[in-house]
Amino acid sequence: MNNANEVVKTHEVDSEICVDEETIYSERTPRKPSLMFAMSLSDSLQRPILINFHADWCIPCRNMEAQVLSTESTALLLDKFIYWSIDGETAQGANIRTIYDVFSYPCFLIINSKGEVVQRKDGTSSEAEFHVFLNSVLN
Repeated sequence: MNNANEVVKTHEVDSEICVDEETIYSERTPRKPSLMFAMSLSDSLQRPILINFHADWCIPCRNMEAQVLSTESTALLLDKFIYWSIDGETAQGANIRTIYDVFSYPCFLIINSKGEVVQRKDGTSSEAEFHVFLNSVLN
């Protein structure tokens, strides 16, 4: 019998590092996107992937969300990416953080469909600086 707080995985293929798009979680946990799925989507749509690593307790992350990421002009730029906001403190986030050597929040990585880092931005920035960061891979 399972404890109510336990997450039961119904499939075990690479579920710990969440790199297999077929990883399935129980009905108590929403299905989480995987790195492999994001990469295949990036390849088929010909868009780079923007990963936003954050944590619930991170005040600078909340400020970036409120002052930069939620603006209309940023939303228009984000439409040109496969945007993946991931809590780096979850099991999935911690594993992907390890893959990309993310040690602080917020951290934004732009990766290609092969999973290679194209551009990286650690910490907060103004809306204008963030747009320069995003546009650096679009132009």
